[in-house]
Amino acid sequence: KLVVEAFEHVLGMERVSVNDNFFDLGGYSLNVIRLCNELEKSTGVRLPLREIFDLVTPKNIAEQIKNSKENTFEEIPEIAEAESYSISSAQKRLYLLDQLTGPGITYNIPLVIKLKVKPDNERLQRALDQLVEHEEILRTSFHIVNGEPIQKISSDARIVLEHSEVKTADSQYIQDEYNTFVQPFDLSKSPLMRAKILNTPSDSYLFLDIHHILCDAGSMPVMLYKIQELYEGRELLTPRVQYKGFSAWQNARDITEQAAYWKKEFSGDIPVLDLIMDYPRPHKQSFRGANFRTQVEEKTSIKVKELAKKYGATEFMVLLSTFFSMLGKYSRQEEIIVGTPISGRNHTDTQNMLGMFVNTLAIKGNVCADDTFEDVLLRTKEKCLQAYDNKDYQFEDLVEAVGVKRDFSRNPVFDVMFVLQDDERESYSDRIHIGTRESVEGSISKFDLTLTMISDSEGYKIDFEYSTDLFKQETIEYMAKHFLTLIEGVLMSPEKKLQEHAMVDLYEEAKILDEFNMTDAEFPQNMTIVQLLEEQAARIPNSIAITFNGQQMTYAQLNERANALARKLREDYNIQPNDFVVISTEKCLEMVVGIYAILKAGAAYVPVDPSYPEERINYIINDCKPKVVLCSTKEPEVDIPVMHLHDEANYQMECSNLVHVNHSSDLMYVIYTSGTTGRPKGVMVQHVNVVRLLKNDKFKLDLYENDIWVQFHSYCFDVSVWEIFGSLLNGAKLVIPSEDTVKDGYAFGELLQKEAVTILCQVPSPFYALIDATTGQTINSLRYVIFAGEALYPAHLKKWHENNRHCRLVNMYGPTETTVYATYRDIDAEAIERGISDIGMPLPTLKIYILNGNELCGIGVPGEVCITGEGVSQGYLNRQDLTDEKFVHNPFGSGKMYRTGDLARWLPNGNIEYIGRMDDQAKIRGYRIEPREVESRLLELEGINEAVVIVREDKRNEKFLCAYVITETEIEEKDVKIKLSKVLPDYMVPAHIISVDAIPLTSNGKLDKASLPQPQYKSKEYIAPRNEYETLIVQAFENILDIEKVSVTDSFFDLGGSSLKAVLLCNELEKAIGVRLSIRDVFTLGTPEQIAGNIESIESEMFVAIEQASAAEYYPTSSAQKRLYLLDEMTGPNINYNVSDVYAYEEPLDKERLQKALDKLLKQEEILRTSFHVVDGEPIQTISPDARVLIDYSEVDEIDIQTEYDKFIQPFVLSEAPLMRVKLMKTTTASYLFVDIHHIICDGESLPVILQQVNEFYENDGTDHE
Repeated sequence: KLVVEAFEHVLGMERVSVNDNFFDLGGYSLNVIRLCNELEKSTGVRLPLREIFDLVTPKNIAEQIKNSKENTFEEIPEIAEAESYSISSAQKRLYLLDQLTGPGITYNIPLVIKLKVKPDNERLQRALDQLVEHEEILRTSFHIVNGEPIQKISSDARIVLEHSEVKTADSQYIQDEYNTFVQPFDLSKSPLMRAKILNTPSDSYLFLDIHHILCDAGSMPVMLYKIQELYEGRELLTPRVQYKGFSAWQNARDITEQAAYWKKEFSGDIPVLDLIMDYPRPHKQSFRGANFRTQVEEKTSIKVKELAKKYGATEFMVLLSTFFSMLGKYSRQEEIIVGTPISGRNHTDTQNMLGMFVNTLAIKGNVCADDTFEDVLLRTKEKCLQAYDNKDYQFEDLVEAVGVKRDFSRNPVFDVMFVLQDDERESYSDRIHIGTRESVEGSISKFDLTLTMISDSEGYKIDFEYSTDLFKQETIEYMAKHFLTLIEGVLMSPEKKLQEHAMVDLYEEAKILDEFNMTDAEFPQNMTIVQLLEEQAARIPNSIAITFNGQQMTYAQLNERANALARKLREDYNIQPNDFVVISTEKCLEMVVGIYAILKAGAAYVPVDPSYPEERINYIINDCKPKVVLCSTKEPEVDIPVMHLHDEANYQMECSNLVHVNHSSDLMYVIYTSGTTGRPKGVMVQHVNVVRLLKNDKFKLDLYENDIWVQFHSYCFDVSVWEIFGSLLNGAKLVIPSEDTVKDGYAFGELLQKEAVTILCQVPSPFYALIDATTGQTINSLRYVIFAGEALYPAHLKKWHENNRHCRLVNMYGPTETTVYATYRDIDAEAIERGISDIGMPLPTLKIYILNGNELCGIGVPGEVCITGEGVSQGYLNRQDLTDEKFVHNPFGSGKMYRTGDLARWLPNGNIEYIGRMDDQAKIRGYRIEPREVESRLLELEGINEAVVIVREDKRNEKFLCAYVITETEIEEKDVKIKLSKVLPDYMVPAHIISVDAIPLTSNGKLDKASLPQPQYKSKEYIAPRNEYETLIVQAFENILDIEKVSVTDSFFDLGGSSLKAVLLCNELEKAIGVRLSIRDVFTLGTPEQIAGNIESIESEMFVAIEQASAAEYYPTSSAQKRLYLLDEMTGPNINYNVSDVYAYEEPLDKERLQKALDKLLKQEEILRTSFHVVDGEPIQTISPDARVLIDYSEVDEIDIQTEYDKFIQPFVLSEAPLMRVKLMKTTTASYLFVDIHHIICDGESLPVILQQVNEFYENDGTDHE
């Protein structure tokens, strides 16, 4: 009988049967807590929540209570009056948050009630006064006493009712009033609540705002009911105990077992949910937010209840499982933590009490693509039941117990919340008749994302509250659609695997498949590259085709020379279609001739860099088994015929066009990329793949015959296919720079200017070095810069774009397997300003799908980039297993689909945002690298037992390899690099090789990258810089390599330097010293000591007797002065380049004598009368005949040297001489001379010389003593 009565009271119904199921009658998680409270009060037995889920009927529950001997019920004890009281754990956390972040409205609980009748303001004020007198919590304030937060209860706190009358108030006016009304509270001043009445001729609104530290959302209906009762003249029952008593009772409870559960649950690594954001996470949460609302139909909510019943779960568990599943698809993570609030009203004494009772449970979900939804639901059910059993342990205590590191950018433990509310079942809600809650938009988001679902008679109201610092509204709108689609899918087929449950509806599927992939285009499908090139030779025979180092060839000459070599190849080696010919040469005209000749002969070319280690060269040759090797200088040691490209004997055959033997489906080239097996793999590309890229009728770029291209990249890198054939198929000129020029940003910049290059293709990282080398320059000829090969950071382009706005910037993406490029994106000023780095839309003739398994990922959901179309290559040479794995049947059409292993997502505008790799593969300086290949090579070395290679990123966003090894004995990093360089290309040799005792693993047994040590270099013998040059060079080393305390004997490359970083070093040293080093100098010299010595020898070789310049209006500046002038122009006036000091004299100085000495000095030294200007675009210096330094003089009793010095140092205007100032301060015991000069007229070594001259003139009383 007692159990049935408890059922009826909690569920608000009559005639409950002893066999009725609590959850079938409408019970849910919150009601289970209330049921346990009621049963404990009436029977004296406290049942765990889990037992209610297991027993479900009054009959079974009553039997369990009978068998329980323990009477656990006790009233919350009253506590004696005191000056202050302890606070609850939840209040403590809110107080600390307020202290950390400062006053704000993040933790306000505001609401607006539309009243049914216009209120009597005096009666309402009286009701508020009575409520505050009745409820101590509303008179409570918070303070620190003895280092601990406490609460004090005021005897006279009063909520003063504000009221205003307006003639009209639409929804926007109510929203504006709400925004104005909600303001921060000062927690030390009660009451922490405010109220307002807004009257219009037709309606009245009650605005309430209370701080969360006083009460939770569950207290609001209780408070409204009490206001209503008091307003209508009814008295409230005097509470036996108030919230301060609950706080003391809660703090005194022994919940050791519950604490143990939570500590064990979070004992390992705490996973951080990695949702893809629209904006970078700010360093500190602003809590700015917005809401997106939608609805779930009633029929769906019925299915949720039916599924819950089937698995003995609750609606909450089903919906939370769906949320976990969606987050798993969005984050591609298996372990996810979601927070959810739970009522802390664990005692019947708290049912009518106002206060902060809510606790937060951190629920760990586990979702795997191979799981069925049933699996997820059953696991989530168990996690929820365990959490319910231990719900009294406060979340605030958990945060402290697990030692979560304070991060102001996010919340501890979890960043996503899930809330299920029940409108109809909320306690007191059905008893409030004074009005209804008005819907207003909040502007707060306490978490990254909160999904609130409200059950009502029409289904579920859904509210996505999101941080506007992180997400755009359109992203959240699509997320809401995906959640709704996923709910329908899992309800229909809970037995299906998660990866088979789509989140994309038919409308979105059509948008992705048709609108985003509208890429059909026409191209000459039956033509080969050879035929198209021969057409150009016939059409523009006398136009320049290629140039190198002052040499050039016309289209006719290139065609004829290639014909002659092709005939030699065909006749001497019986070349047939799909045969292979290796070409191994440095950059030169014959490189292009050789490639063209191989194609004309009918074979496919296989490029091999002669600088590769011998073992790698031999592997490629043995793998592709070429008929012949074309080389220039270095002849590979293989048992295969070799032809020399520079041997004129190979060009003596007839030079007319050969008979075409190829079809467009024949192979054109094989390019080898890094492989996971420890050996490179060859990608086989056909003529048709390249033809459709360059000659389709929907081509994205405007390319012309008068364009001038430059081949920046190695012909072993597939972007060279675009550079070589993109230029020649369009009748343009291709400039081939030397390798030394390519590696030197300054020299390459000069080449771009000299050759008037119009089309430049770049991997981003060397382009950043080019920007650095060409600071302030405009390259007027450039029409396009096309980026590819690695992630682009548009913000790095800002400085360059300002001087080159005429030039179009394009970001492209594409794996070698789909022929150079697959997407296209114009980079406009907005993209540069906001750092938008998406890779654009699919190129013509290609279609891109972003998939999770074989299911389409919705807009905003990350998945694998999969590419189909005419650009998909034939596969991997001699690797049918890998070809079958990566080149699969296209599930959305005909042909093959290449699975890239790249992770990306669709944006709502149809562009694709590249996210990264699904595996550990990386791209460094455009080259694809499999870390496992490097690991396997490390393990081949004697003494290395284990090896892990990861990709790290420096402060310039440049990626580099870092190897961690476990060794038998101590190893020399330099020796390991030398050994690796014999089997790997230089770009695959790790920048750092670090010995560790063990390879750290996560609790799941995976590599724990975060625990691997950062590269740190420690000199064996530290030698500090000994002169200015060594100091500047050491500073440049430390800045570029991002390390500290470099010795002058440390090698740039031993410290982790690369060829690209060497370019940056040359640029920085030129700015700092004014001497241009070559990249070769850095490779040859290596250490600050040797580089400094080389610079000194360069300057001594440059020395000649300096002659007096003839008088003129102005004079040129030195290179160092020019650098300082340009820096001043770029940054504006500052004190970064002031040279200053303070000199103390024991005896007082005479101001007049000192002024005469300064005048004499300026008369003698022209540099001290010099100012700087721009004439014809160049900085010049002008010498003033009468510039004068006037001494700033003062007498004081005492002096604070540092304070006076800081005030004295001020920026100079370089156009106004003199660029020097002097201040003399005298006390009764000493004189202090302050001197400040701009570095453009004086270096650090000159300042003592100047002071010595001043002293001499002063001692001689300003006479003509020399």
